[in-house]
Amino acid sequence: MATGKATPGLQIDQIFLVKAEFGHREDFLSLPPNSPIGEINLNVQAKLRLKSDRSAAALLIGVRTNPPDNSLYSLDVEMMALIRAVEPEPAIPPLEYAATAGVSALYPFLREVVANLTMRGRFGPIWLKPVNVRKMTADLLQKISTGEGSHKEQTRKVRATKRSKRLAP
Repeated sequence: MATGKATPGLQIDQIFLVKAEFGHREDFLSLPPNSPIGEINLNVQAKLRLKSDRSAAALLIGVRTNPPDNSLYSLDVEMMALIRAVEPEPAIPPLEYAATAGVSALYPFLREVVANLTMRGRFGPIWLKPVNVRKMTADLLQKISTGEGSHKEQTRKVRATKRSKRLAP
């Protein structure tokens, strides 16, 4: 791997919305529209994907309400960034870039989608609080070191998910 380059030799090909689910709690129409949203119990997670030839990686970052949360809103939103090498020998491998800089790069997009989506709700927008990027990055790097970010591992997870969807009624 080359070192000391000013540019990482990478390209962010796409940033896109993967999933957006939004809802109100059951009794929302009985509440006044100016009801305070209050604290919502949210879980923010990040996952990595790696192309088998290691030339590209993806970072998936998502936020969802934790059940049994009785907050005014429920949501499950995921965003993805696709990152690939553009030089024959990038200064930073795509997976390493996704794990170290990806959360900082992608979180503002997730925050914007959540705000836009919830703004259309009865009680106004939710603005996601800052996250501990250092911890999320450390967790992602740990997953890489244990092989959880590998192409094989992710392929197994995708196949298992597809199989379970086919078997469902």
